[in-house]
Parts: sequence; structure tokens; C-alpha cells
Amino acid sequence: MPFILLTLSCIFTLAGFFSQYGWWFDLASHFRLQYLLIQILCIVLCVYQKRNKLLFVTALFALINLTLIAPYYFPVTNPPTPFLKGGSNNKMTSEPIKILLINVNSPNTNYQAVRNYIKKTAPDILALEEINERWINELTPTLQSYPNFKEVSQENNFGLGLYSRFPLQNMKVEYFASHLIPSLVGEITWDGQPVSIIFTHPMPPGTAKHFIWHNTQLERIGLLKPHLEKNILLIGDLNATSWSYSFQKLTKDLNVKDSREGFGLQTSWPSFLPYVGITIDHCLVSKNIFVVERTVGPNVGSDHLPVLIKLSLPQ
Repeated sequence: MPFILLTLSCIFTLAGFFSQYGWWFDLASHFRLQYLLIQILCIVLCVYQKRNKLLFVTALFALINLTLIAPYYFPVTNPPTPFLKGGSNNKMTSEPIKILLINVNSPNTNYQAVRNYIKKTAPDILALEEINERWINELTPTLQSYPNFKEVSQENNFGLGLYSRFPLQNMKVEYFASHLIPSLVGEITWDGQPVSIIFTHPMPPGTAKHFIWHNTQLERIGLLKPHLEKNILLIGDLNATSWSYSFQKLTKDLNVKDSREGFGLQTSWPSFLPYVGITIDHCLVSKNIFVVERTVGPNVGSDHLPVLIKLSLPQ
């Protein structure tokens, strides 16, 4: 059985490099961590059984996946936040702000766990996915701390709610691929600097049709780049991992970085596999924005784990 899994992991390792060509290939691109773990297990078995030729092949495929995963664990050097030089009026970076992303999962009824985590983390910007009228009603007392908000309540798992301590400016509901799937696009002013915010939740690319919808949505968001501010913040369950072609194209088109760089994979789905899941809940930021801290939160009853990010702007 381990060697059947090894064969499949090697096939899917290669298939993942062709994720732009079909939803099956795209699906294969998401499970690099799982392939690596299977291959490490088989390396141990090959050493024990002295199967040197198979050991070489297994190690080669493990190295491919390790090469894709390891960079997320390399330290990223950011200046201290805030870093004061010559007095408090000469900051190099702004005071950090906290952003919390929670895909609440529409059928989830553990409202108290979500309320408690919001109160505990006290984010400056709160992004809630899969909200409907029931969820909005249950969270209303907690959401009163956020005077600025934009909600799109839906019963189809694609409702969005963006709540902010900063005024939301020019916030619009956009439909990039389907009238069923809204996104929120607007700006905030953070420490005197304009920041474009995109909050989106594309369709999972689990069929040929949905694969097209998913990729179209991310591609059209990438086309917004000429109309956005220098500082960009994109939040959402993108239903794509960092190794997917659509994700890589989006980061290139917007010229943004993955906030996980330097913090590890931080898998967030499914919540019942917190260490060997996949990374589909994202915060992408302009390359000049400093990621001070990034953590994955506890299980709040959803199939997704919350993601908490602390960011700072250069002065």
C-alpha cells in the first residue's frame, strides 16, 4: 500500500505543474505537503528494505515538493514595528493593524465560538465569508464595534461581510465571473496612506465549469492593478493554494506577496486536519507592506480555521 501511494504521489506531483490546463491538474497542485509526507515515509521504508533504486526516485520527487514548500519557512527580514529613530516623530513604519479572516461556513451554528474569537483578537478589519441573514443577526452585538461595514448576505455560501474601524471608501460590490459570486472592492486610509482592499471568495474549481469561473474571477481581479492604489490588500478564501497557476498569476498581475512567507504554510482547511490540510485562506499584500505577524486561529465550528494577520506600512 505505501508504494501505491508513492506512485500516485509522484504522478500527482508532476500533474500539479500543469494546473492551468484543467481542473484535475489544478486539484493536483494543492497537496504538495501530503505528497512530501508520503514520500518521506517511503524513503524510510526504502532505506529499511535496501531498495536503492526506488530510494533515489522517491528522494527526487520528495526534493521537488520540498523545494516548493521550504521557502515559506525562510525568515523574512522586516524592520521592527514601529521602529523609532531620533524620536517618536520619525517612525519608519506605521503602528500595526490587525486583520481577521473567518470563513464561518454557512451551516455552522457555533456562533459563540466566532463571537469569542472576534472579541479576543479585536481586529481592526474583520472579513467574514459565507455569511447570511442568520449569521448577521447572531453576530450583530459583536459587530457593533465596527461602525464601517459592507455586507452582501447570501444563502449560497458566497455571502461577504467586511467590517472596519477605518472608514470604507468607494466600497463596491463587483461580480467578476458570475452574478452568484460577489466581491468587495474599495479603499481605506491607513496612517495617512490610501490602501486598496479586495475581499473575494471564488468558486471552488471542482468541475470544468467552475474551474473556468474560478480562474476568470482571479484573472479579472488581476486586471484591476492599474486602477488600484500603490498599497494593496487582498483577503479571502481563494480556493487555491500557492502552487496553483491561477494563484501565481494573480500575485504576479497585482505585484503582491503571500503574507505566509516566513511564517510557514499555516494550513487552514479542513479544520479537522490543522497540520496536514491545505492553504486556501489568504491575505496578499503589496511588497512594501510589512507582515509583522501571521497566525492560524482555533477551530470555531467551521470547516476553515480563522487567519489573523498583523501588518504595518512603511512611512
